[in-house]
Amino acid sequence: MNSKKLFLYFLIMACSINLFSQEKQKKYLIGGSVGFSFKNEESEMDGLSTNKYNQFASYLSPTFGYFVNNNLAIGLELTYSISRINYKESGMDYYNNERILASPFIRYYVTQYLFLKGQGYFGKAKTKYKATFFEPIEGIEATEIIKNESKTLGFSVGMGGSVKVAENIFLEPMVSYIHLRDKSDSYVSKSIENEVVFSLGLTIII
Repeated sequence: MNSKKLFLYFLIMACSINLFSQEKQKKYLIGGSVGFSFKNEESEMDGLSTNKYNQFASYLSPTFGYFVNNNLAIGLELTYSISRINYKESGMDYYNNERILASPFIRYYVTQYLFLKGQGYFGKAKTKYKATFFEPIEGIEATEIIKNESKTLGFSVGMGGSVKVAENIFLEPMVSYIHLRDKSDSYVSKSIENEVVFSLGLTIII
């Protein structure tokens, strides 16, 4: 390919990306996604030993955003997630976690088919677990189902694809790294989670 053809090729590509950007300016992004994750989690509680385990979780996230400049969009997600751990070698038999989170986000389209996304998380978590204690703990029986509420903070970064399936409708597979912290005044407990999430979303741009 000679230099003139090469220049023409890059010019066409640049114009295509620019046209894509102009189409998105001042438009709204409405959609949602479902996801599944495998996570490595470590939690600790006063009076109990630190536990390490694997966990499976699922979530649902409706999304609303606005394109402010070229391929840049900002918006808000509302995330509902639920997860369960079944312990094999621990004083706890099972652990359930339910979260409701608000997640402001920023999304940047690198090309028409690829975008980067970053967001923060804040909200509440409810936990329920059945524990068997081998040493007495004040106010807790030897075997007891414990319920707890905590505050959640965190962030995520990810990369996704955008596949057009109809006019203004896009299918969006995505992979993200998520970091979350739960902290509760009850039982003086906290947990830190790091997870890789695979999700599939559907987005409408109007």
